[in-house]
Amino acid sequence: VSAAGLAHAWDAPGSNRTNALGGVLSLSSGPHYLPSGIWAEAAITHAYSRVEANARRAFPLAGFRFTPEIRFGWGRRLPLMTTFMLGGTDGFPGLNIGELRGDRELFASFNIARPLLGPVEVRLTAASGQTAFGGPTLPRGRWQAGGRIGLAAETPIGPIRVEYGVARDERNGFFVRLGDWF
Repeated sequence: VSAAGLAHAWDAPGSNRTNALGGVLSLSSGPHYLPSGIWAEAAITHAYSRVEANARRAFPLAGFRFTPEIRFGWGRRLPLMTTFMLGGTDGFPGLNIGELRGDRELFASFNIARPLLGPVEVRLTAASGQTAFGGPTLPRGRWQAGGRIGLAAETPIGPIRVEYGVARDERNGFFVRLGDWF
């Protein structure tokens, strides 16, 4: 559990407010890089409110590692840079990172990984989710669906991933990541 004050200043096109003062409350079961855990954070300021929660649980079975994950986000009067990206910092399979944003997010994924050689593993991920601006707490409307397949390795310089993703409406693209996003 951690709590802190928050001073946030920004300049964005179309924004009529450029600063916010408030506080942040975080709850976590450990660092985000752990394969299992629960993480939640609420930021309340005089300019905007933002709440997010993320949970994932990795479990081994028959030489595979299965990892379901769920993310939820809700915000009010969010500046663009604090809106929710569908799929978080990994983005959504087949789409550009940050392509779908909103002040509401609901996202679920299921990852299957199998070690190949040393630290290298093959990964398969299925995902579904939605972002929206305004409306009910849980976004309504068309849900995105997609998947990724590729290779990953845990190295001394951080994780390395090379994956190919496909989303509905014939969207696709490579996902290449060296290290963790902060």
